[in-house]
Amino acid sequence: MTPGPASRKDALTTLADVAERLQRRLLPGAPPDVPGLDIAFTYRSASAGVLSGGDFVDYYARPPSGSLAFAIGDVAGKGVDAMATTFVTKFMLRGAVYGGHLSWPTHPGDALQELRNGLLEQQDFGWDTERFVTVLFGQLTPRTGILQLAAAGHPAPFVVREESVERPLLVTEAAIGVELDVAEGLGDAVDLAGGSRDFSTSRRISCAIFSRASPLPSGRGRV
Repeated sequence: MTPGPASRKDALTTLADVAERLQRRLLPGAPPDVPGLDIAFTYRSASAGVLSGGDFVDYYARPPSGSLAFAIGDVAGKGVDAMATTFVTKFMLRGAVYGGHLSWPTHPGDALQELRNGLLEQQDFGWDTERFVTVLFGQLTPRTGILQLAAAGHPAPFVVREESVERPLLVTEAAIGVELDVAEGLGDAVDLAGGSRDFSTSRRISCAIFSRASPLPSGRGRV
């Protein structure tokens, strides 16, 4: 029996609800409490209502160090397989940061190399597959105002301040899965304090970081 319009509509509504709940698990809940930082994020998908599954955001903080790390990533493809790979990617990186595999504060290049090593052991990645992952990893030390960045194929971020807009990290490593060799460890650093190292007053660093997902095959991108 062919399902009627009402049944198809209910099925689509259920799928959209499942997609939304799964996507929420790939985004952080409440940001960590790091002294000297006000942290917030916003996320918008161009594929709302479908099982897109490719995007994730995560924060890492290990008190009492006062440092903050973050990751923004995108897995190529859509559907259940892309969603599964995105979960593996996010929690493999989280495990590397918190599980003692990496020093803290974590150097962004080391984090991406650890992730690359782990993902390339998965059956989704190899010369005979088209799966790849792009990731931007950042490490911010509020005490010095230095933001370290490294990326594997992810578009360069924009660092927006009251008086300027910068776009560091214009040269990145290849996306994970595109090249199966060891990465070179390219990275960049941004001085958010503008050269000042006097944090004895109540002066705060004010900036925003914008990043979009990897370009789609058609040349369009997701925000």
